[in-house]
Amino acid sequence: MSLRIKITPELGSLISFLCIFIFFGVFAPRFLTIESIGSMLNMAAEFGIVVVGVTLLMTGGEFDLSVGSVFALGSFIFVSAISNGVNPYLAFVFVILSGIMIGLLNGLITVKTGIPSFLTTLGTMLFWRGVMLGLSGGQTIPFQIKSRLIENAGGRFVDPFLNSVWIFLVTVLIFYLIFEHSRYGNWLRASGGNKIVGELMGLPVNKTKIQAFIVCSVLASFAGFLDACRLKTFNPLLGQGMELEAIAASVLGGTSLLGGYGTLIGSLFGVLIISALRVGLVMMGMTVYIYFSLVGVILIVAILIKHRFSVKFIKGA
Repeated sequence: MSLRIKITPELGSLISFLCIFIFFGVFAPRFLTIESIGSMLNMAAEFGIVVVGVTLLMTGGEFDLSVGSVFALGSFIFVSAISNGVNPYLAFVFVILSGIMIGLLNGLITVKTGIPSFLTTLGTMLFWRGVMLGLSGGQTIPFQIKSRLIENAGGRFVDPFLNSVWIFLVTVLIFYLIFEHSRYGNWLRASGGNKIVGELMGLPVNKTKIQAFIVCSVLASFAGFLDACRLKTFNPLLGQGMELEAIAASVLGGTSLLGGYGTLIGSLFGVLIISALRVGLVMMGMTVYIYFSLVGVILIVAILIKHRFSVKFIKGA
């Protein structure tokens, strides 16, 4: 009797996370404390919300390099608005509307002109970063305004875990259900796998891609809003490099760089891998430069393994 073991991308990313978690548990002092685990999950939350959008978009065969700038812009819009007397709830609406507008712009430029999304969003990344730096003068903007919205979005449901942790988990659950149990998820995979075939099948390929761009930008803006509520300030350098880390987390979770396949559960573990590396390396006394180098190495190894072997490992004949 043969034994067939199917190793899915989700299982592979889970095993990778457990290996890293055990490694730091052994070699990093205090890594297994509740404070350390809280720091890891808190760090994962806002970043992970961005990764959810990036994973959906990559599954549809597109990239968004502007998410780091959109993340910072969401924080800037919210902080600037409430600092000028705008009601926090209305300021939050402005944040979401800005995400919709930017995502729609990215999507329309990409699908209507045929410009690769990598180049489209590279341009919008630089544009929105420049606009934000120009309007803010490159200065941080703190605020002391009290609001139930701000306290709930930036507060803790139990020490040391921020409310953004459960917001992140709920976000993953909602989009997992959409991704795995709706026509839109199938359309997104088909659009990313082979656009021409999808169009021949009568699928709304361009509409599906534009919607994915909008979701990606809205989630990035929303994550920026959460960051502003947590820190009670806007930092003009916020989100720099986040776009590449988000792509790395998605790929580590099993999402294909070529489109057509993505997994939000895998991306969840990809986010945890990135966060564990950040916290663990700091506790081992290493610099942030080592972190970026190590993420790069792990990403290359993950891609090589995925290219070399299929997602199935069959033991026995």
